Amino acid sequence: MKFLFAFFCFVVFNSISAQTEWEEGIVIVQIEDGVDVNYFLNELSFSSGLQFTINEALVPSANIYSFSFSDPHIGVAAAIKILTNEPLVKIAQPNHTNIEMRKTSNDPNAIGQWYLDKINAPQAWDYTTGGSTIEREEIVIAIVDVSFEISHDDLKDNFWKNKHEIPLNGIDDDKNGYIDDYDGWNVYDDTGYVSSKTPAGSIDKHGTQIAGIIGGVGNNRRDIAGLNWKVKMLPVQGSSTNEAVVIKSYNYILEMRSTYNRTNGDSGAFIVAQNSSFGVDKKFPAEFPIWCGLLDQLGRVGIVSIGAGPNSVVDIDDVGDIPCTCPSEYLITVTRSDEQDKLFGGGYGKESMDMAAPGKQIFTTSPVNSTSQAGGSSFAAPMATAALGLMYAIYPQEFYSSSPDSMALRSAIYLRQSVELLEVFETITTSGGRLDLHKAVMIAQDAPVLSAIDKQSLSISAKVFPNPSKGSFTFETVYIGSIEIFDINGVLILRKKIENTSTLIETQWMSCWNVFIEFYYR
Repeated sequence: MKFLFAFFCFVVFNSISAQTEWEEGIVIVQIEDGVDVNYFLNELSFSSGLQFTINEALVPSANIYSFSFSDPHIGVAAAIKILTNEPLVKIAQPNHTNIEMRKTSNDPNAIGQWYLDKINAPQAWDYTTGGSTIEREEIVIAIVDVSFEISHDDLKDNFWKNKHEIPLNGIDDDKNGYIDDYDGWNVYDDTGYVSSKTPAGSIDKHGTQIAGIIGGVGNNRRDIAGLNWKVKMLPVQGSSTNEAVVIKSYNYILEMRSTYNRTNGDSGAFIVAQNSSFGVDKKFPAEFPIWCGLLDQLGRVGIVSIGAGPNSVVDIDDVGDIPCTCPSEYLITVTRSDEQDKLFGGGYGKESMDMAAPGKQIFTTSPVNSTSQAGGSSFAAPMATAALGLMYAIYPQEFYSSSPDSMALRSAIYLRQSVELLEVFETITTSGGRLDLHKAVMIAQDAPVLSAIDKQSLSISAKVFPNPSKGSFTFETVYIGSIEIFDINGVLILRKKIENTSTLIETQWMSCWNVFIEFYYR
């Protein structure tokens, strides 16, 4: 059995590729817990002689900031090397600007929602059409995308509203740190004004199309049927080529679910899943530690993340992909299939791609108040996201006695188990199949207690510390087996047997700034 650890050894910074992939003069830094940012900057100025200033607080609860610097003699790589030698720094990385939307051009010849029968949606709807839990709690799915037409006639009733926020009064009524976030949040402009337009002012279809797949109002004699007929969708305008924007988008979702947990449901939102139909081709987690780490933080508060795979036929285990190769137990990764249940121009990977879902000629909602056809892994991912929403609508009452992180982890495992097994996907996905909505609902209805084997397939009792490390680290586990350590390019640099409960690994000699570990146990 194999388990993947993201691990950061921060020795030198010589493995990141072309500088056009990040923003010059900006670094993203996670400071140690409990350290005041202004104190940190003062200490940094004293120890390094360099002046860094706060550009933006990205995830304040996790001490993640973007810093700017203007020294003409150093670049981003040199700045990160300086920062990683500081004892108060957990992670330092560039602000990547190479994130792309995962869609392909529309096919105007496609008509109808062929995918509903393919994934057995009508059979699932015999049991639930979604919207609320058994205790009548409002189920919310967050969508991070470019823009949204929240006034669309087939969507407007299913877009979430902040019950404690008064719109357009210029006051943070619910005191969550976001002014006028009645409709959601626009990360581009830091406002609650959610629009169908991009930051450049043009209308973009993508977010409205994703919303239609997840939650187009059903049985209303209009346009299309979403997989959830009544679910609430929280729109976050934050899909961007700029990584800091993506991080801030996740922070809003994190804060809303954390607030819900903290107030026992009085404020915030019961967000069970978030959809991200964008990513970075041919990159590994070692270059995106904060992005990958946020997926775990979201999971710990109860949110499963759904990531779309690349729109090219590549083995992401070999060539990499963000977010699909992020080693988070709370991440579901999705590639695209066609009417014949074959891989349709999408990425694959036995270790990193969880499942397939229809992603060809998808008929859905579109601006302005209309419909359109679209294709790509962007449109496969929200089908898995929607499945999570339906599952929460049928979970029995005892399921909700679990902790938020346990509910998220169990849901991710159930979803992987709910596919229709197909030979074509057996060797190229983790689950071996394509999404089956009816099967997902049936598993959720029983919500079986996970066996030790089920849990072990995703999580084992093991620790890597200190992490990040600036020298040696200790690998501690109750199992025996072996570890393999890979550098940022996926090159094997160490293989070592693990025969004791605690093993010291020397890393000073590694010519990398971060690595990741695969642990094979028996």
